[in-house]
Amino acid sequence: MKAILCCGAPVRCLPVRDLPEALLPIGCTPLIVHLLRFLSECGCTETILIDADDSVRHCADALNLRMQLRYEARLPVCDAPTLVLRRLCLPDWDAGELCALCGSEPLRLRRTDGTDPAAELWPAGLRPDVPPAAVITVQSGFAMPQNPTEYRLMQMDRPDPHRIGEGVEMGRNVTIDARTIIGHDCRIGDHAELTDCVIGDGVQIGAGCRLRRCVICRHALVDREAELEDAVIEEGAIVPPAGQTPVNPRMQYHSEDGICRGLPRWHSPETALQAGCAMTALSERIAIGCSTPDARPLADAAAAGAVCQGAEVWDMGVCSLPQMAAASLRAHCGVMLWVQGGSTPLLRPFEADGRPLTQAHAAALTRTLGSRCSARPVFCGKRTDGRGLHHLWEADIRQLLPETDYEIAVSCGNAALRETAERLLSGGKGARLVLGLSEDGASASVFSTECGLIRPDALRLLSLLSLKTQGKPLVLPDAFHPAAEAFAARHGGRILRREGAIGDGIQLFAHFLRILSERHISAGTAAALLPPLYTLERTLLSPKGRSHVENCIRENPDPAVHIAMPLHSRLVQLRVHADSMEAAQELCGFWEQKLGTPEAPSA
Repeated sequence: MKAILCCGAPVRCLPVRDLPEALLPIGCTPLIVHLLRFLSECGCTETILIDADDSVRHCADALNLRMQLRYEARLPVCDAPTLVLRRLCLPDWDAGELCALCGSEPLRLRRTDGTDPAAELWPAGLRPDVPPAAVITVQSGFAMPQNPTEYRLMQMDRPDPHRIGEGVEMGRNVTIDARTIIGHDCRIGDHAELTDCVIGDGVQIGAGCRLRRCVICRHALVDREAELEDAVIEEGAIVPPAGQTPVNPRMQYHSEDGICRGLPRWHSPETALQAGCAMTALSERIAIGCSTPDARPLADAAAAGAVCQGAEVWDMGVCSLPQMAAASLRAHCGVMLWVQGGSTPLLRPFEADGRPLTQAHAAALTRTLGSRCSARPVFCGKRTDGRGLHHLWEADIRQLLPETDYEIAVSCGNAALRETAERLLSGGKGARLVLGLSEDGASASVFSTECGLIRPDALRLLSLLSLKTQGKPLVLPDAFHPAAEAFAARHGGRILRREGAIGDGIQLFAHFLRILSERHISAGTAAALLPPLYTLERTLLSPKGRSHVENCIRENPDPAVHIAMPLHSRLVQLRVHADSMEAAQELCGFWEQKLGTPEAPSA
């Protein structure tokens, strides 16, 4: 087995640095070091680095590896089965399984959580093709322009071929000329035409739009069939469909998108204010917090709306989702509203313990959002600073953490959560463990050169070994892999299934450290205790509707398959579990044929 690494690819969800992606640190160690060591230890005979600059070559050559390194300017013909990484990532596969999967045709790889790492397996004798679209780097400065003039100047400074940001979703038959620049996390509908345009981050462009020489600033919405020429659309503006007057979409609650105004989702202080007002229909005591400082204005607006309706609001400040759930329970709140920041912020309501809203609460919230209760302010509520409760959550974590010689490095896209984790886990001087936290803090993964990558589901199941010594059961969601019960029976623990159960990534990692300390084992030995957990997730478009999906579920009951279909939608969320990657793919293919075809919804 050989490997090809595209070192010149851009990076996502990491701070801006004057470094190529290959040298960006994951847990204080360059990404290229993690990857080359993994490939060398799993038996790779040769690795080819594409577009590696002098700094990357110097870093790679300094490693004492058991494989040959080569440097090329373009993708070569594969003279052996080859793993091609279009963009560098932490390894997530078993080398033996990769060899077994490599056949006569190229194979696109996906992680078990459904994400796409831009990795492929190529058989001998073929040349991997060039990626179809250039991608704009984080250093481009799309987040920096403050007005339309700066957007246009940025385009004039970059007359080279068109650039497309990360996270961009495009429909069918989209036409983009070479002068157009598109920022990150944009959505462009079917048959849209963009000529000599500058599109900022988070912009949504509907199907059939025709834009010529336009500047669309960040987070603006251009609805379907709109035709604009030499237009400047301000940040956050909404352009109605062609031939229609502007409308004010109705506020709605969706389990997957939270509280939003119409689709696609759109948020402003006004919508957050109305969301806070509507939350008072669920409880008179509400916890409100946000994931990042950028989301603070929306959290403040939601808190003002709840207070003007007479509710008692506990302001939790900037916090992770598990932090807020713990503080909400201590403050005896009835529900909580967490504002998840990002290019498209989400207003996410939960029960007080962090679980999704019950059906009764969801129905009450939907009714209240439609009544525009914000038009009846009473101004008799109060707002309490609840940020001090986070210290109690930290105290619980510190009490759970054992004495350890491991040096802990933290990788997380949420800067505030990363700083909290680093403060809690600092002090070790021994072998290195890399803790990877999700942006909401609800899940975690562990990486080391000894054990490889322990994925979030595996880490959650492994925490059972720590919980059983405390006489506590492990709470898992209903959709978790069914191998959990057999693992619990083998090790004398207990499993509780609870719909919507959330985790705490830092707490899970603390349990992992306790297992290593109490059993006097290494991280690799702990990982070897886990059963094989392979899970595939797909989003399908069912052409026959909800009744067809429900009939298929009744006719083919299978505990290893979980299917969810939101109300008023033809999209089906499919999750399948198996003991191997091949079995999971086969089972997933069976249900795809029954339910529909994989298809991403257009903007």
